[in-house]
Amino acid sequence: MVQRFKIEDLVVQDSSGVVFRAIDGETQLPVAVRRFFPFGPTGGGLSEDEQAVYAESVNRLSELSHPALRSIICGGCDPVDGMPYIATEWIEGKALQTFLKARPLSQPEAITVINQALEVCQILSEVMGAEGVWVETDLHTVIIGAEQTQRPVSFWISPLKWLGKNDGQLGLEPFIVLTTSIMGWTGKQVRELSSTGLGGWLKWLHGSARTATLHEAREMLAAAIGVEPPAPAKRVVRQATRPILAGKRKSKSKAPVWIFACTALLATGLGGWMLVRRNAALVAKAQERPTPVVRIVSAEKPSPPAAARAESKPAAVAKETPAVASIPGESREERANRMAAELTATARKSSQKADAKVAAIKQTIAAKGGVFSPSDHDLLLAQNKEEAIIEGTVESMAESKSGATKYLIFSGASGSSDFRGAISREDAVGELSESSLRSLSGKKIRLKGKIRLESVGSDKRPVIDIEKRNEIQPAE
Repeated sequence: MVQRFKIEDLVVQDSSGVVFRAIDGETQLPVAVRRFFPFGPTGGGLSEDEQAVYAESVNRLSELSHPALRSIICGGCDPVDGMPYIATEWIEGKALQTFLKARPLSQPEAITVINQALEVCQILSEVMGAEGVWVETDLHTVIIGAEQTQRPVSFWISPLKWLGKNDGQLGLEPFIVLTTSIMGWTGKQVRELSSTGLGGWLKWLHGSARTATLHEAREMLAAAIGVEPPAPAKRVVRQATRPILAGKRKSKSKAPVWIFACTALLATGLGGWMLVRRNAALVAKAQERPTPVVRIVSAEKPSPPAAARAESKPAAVAKETPAVASIPGESREERANRMAAELTATARKSSQKADAKVAAIKQTIAAKGGVFSPSDHDLLLAQNKEEAIIEGTVESMAESKSGATKYLIFSGASGSSDFRGAISREDAVGELSESSLRSLSGKKIRLKGKIRLESVGSDKRPVIDIEKRNEIQPAE
């Protein structure tokens, strides 16, 4: 990588990594070179086994060509510290975040952005063997292409997601945030949205984000805006897959078992890998780890000799995945298959534990008889879209940052993600005005209604919407 790419400028650096603008020495074209911190700026790189999976992932994804996807040129891991990097095509244009400072997108423009993101995610899901939002949807990562590029919008594949990181976002919820942001609807209540067009689709998504598939989301969007249903995913994948030139990658026939094992690690073993990483991270928190050095440099600087690289490798960087011991006489292919089987077994155990936790929550909910305390956070999350009765003492009132919602805060549940009673700005008048509700402070009340979940950073907050004063009853 050091020999191929000449770094011209540092574009952005944050806790997830650093992005450079560079010139590809083979094509003389500008490229974006990204170096990632998969476990944070103070974490280490990938283990040897993970580097092999990462390399195979890059190879598979480099076969894709789509107008809304910044094509992968190459990628790998730093031989010194194992930090992953990737080089993608450079597209001239503005970050969506910058573009939105002038104005929100029009509905047709927003539909183009959302539909392209859904289509690309569906293609990537087919290739990766797992349904997910495989592109970055943060506004600063989405590029609105300059007119001469003929690329209205383009997205980056998110390698942190295929490494099993950033798994806090569930289902299609990133598309809720993306849609509300580009339409200027942030802070707007769901019931305020139109029942047709993009507003109608967003209403549907609010209730279906955790369970709907990407294809269902594309079908519902097409129906909402009155266009033909989308093509099947497999057909779109065939159209987006480009042939690889001879010599660019190893023939699958030379190592079919190894390629199969990598696929298993990516698909069925992904849950196991994530579990191993999460458990190892708890151990790593107790250790001091050096900040990884940005090692992508200009091509004009010579690569250090092997001995110097070995000496410069941080001795304190601990591998976060336990080393898999080799069995005497075991081939590389057999070891890879054994690893895939072990990771799959780990994922199965994790799933069984999750099922047991769900069963315990359901049992506790049944014992509650439908009456909850404001501090029953996990139980209320499990009651999403279900009727519930909340009984607690009012402590104070608060307001959302946008001013669109007033909240009743309860004693013992004053955290930002704890339960609240929510009153929209339009309803916060008369008997529901802040001045009228101050008399509730210190009193025990009962709210009855359907639980709704609000996003609070990476967490969820259960709320019950209050539309009339008689929905607030004194507790007996």
